[in-house]
Amino acid sequence: MPDIAEETASSVPPKRIRRQVIGRRLGLHPYYQIAPPAADTLILTAQTGDNRRVGRRYMLGGAALALVTPAVIIAFFSTGGQSFEAACFGSALSWPCATIGLLGVVSGRAVATTTNTITFDPHARTIRYTQQNQVHRLRSQTLQYGQVAQLRLKPRPVQVGNLLKRTYTLTVLEMVTDEEYVWIVDSARDPAELAPLAAAVAQILDMSLQPPETATA
Repeated sequence: MPDIAEETASSVPPKRIRRQVIGRRLGLHPYYQIAPPAADTLILTAQTGDNRRVGRRYMLGGAALALVTPAVIIAFFSTGGQSFEAACFGSALSWPCATIGLLGVVSGRAVATTTNTITFDPHARTIRYTQQNQVHRLRSQTLQYGQVAQLRLKPRPVQVGNLLKRTYTLTVLEMVTDEEYVWIVDSARDPAELAPLAAAVAQILDMSLQPPETATA
C-alpha cells in the first residue's frame, strides 16, 4: 500500500504524508525564488527558465524523430518501385521513430510549461508543494508543520551532466520529518546563493537552521 498521497484542489483535508515526490530537484543554483509576501505566507516560486530550455530540447528532438517517418516512407516508396508493399515496409520500420518522437514532443511540452511552488502557511501550519503544467493535472503534497523535526543545510555530492558527468558538492536545504524522511527545499553549489531562502524558511517555520558543519545524516 503506497504511503504517498496526492491531492487535487477539491480534495478532502490531506492525509499524513511521509515521502516527498514533488520538487525533489538538485541543481548548481537555486531553483526557487521568494515571491512577494501575501497574508503572512512564504511562497517560493520556481525559476522556469531551465524548464523551458530543457523542454524545448525535448520538443525539437521529438519533432526531428517524428519527421523521420514520412522521409523513410517516401524513400522506401521511391526505391521500391513505388509499390504499396514498399511503403508499408517503410511505415513499419519508421513507426517506432514516430512514436518516440511524439512522446518527446509531449514530454517536452510538459517540462517546458511546468511550474513548481512551495507555500508555507503559518496559519494553517502547512507546507504545500504544487506542480502543474499544460499536459498533466495539478499535483500537490502537503506537509504539516508538526511533522518537521529539523531544518538543516546538508552538503551532498551530486553528478551533473549527460554524457560527461562531473561531481559537485552541493549545499542542500532540507526538512527532516519526525519519521526521519528528508524533504528537499532547494540547493546550490555556493551556500551564499541559498542563504536568503534558507533564512526565510527558518523564520516562517520558527526553527533554528542547522549549518552544514553540524547537520547529521
